[in-house]
Amino acid sequence: MAKLQTRADAQSIQTSPVSHQEKTVTIPRALAEQASTSLFDFIAFLKHADTIGMTARRLLETGDIQTARYQLELLASLAENVRPPEPHAYALWEAVEAADKAQGC
Repeated sequence: MAKLQTRADAQSIQTSPVSHQEKTVTIPRALAEQASTSLFDFIAFLKHADTIGMTARRLLETGDIQTARYQLELLASLAENVRPPEPHAYALWEAVEAADKAQGC
């Protein structure tokens, strides 16, 4: 386990493993912020993906294809926020395109 240390005036975030031999690794603040943003985007995707997917499946089972398609679009948009967006975002957009073709759009 690593300890995360931050200071308001720090230019970087430092971590050090909890062990007998401590070693400090300095991570540039920009990289730490980028990683944090990516993790939050991924968490948002995971939080909503299951619910949206189940809703789309139920809508398809009841024949509400257009609303299910909108649900897939929403899921694909959330997936695009996760960096890098491939392959999951592209696969979801392909599902939306397939739904359009099936409906003759």
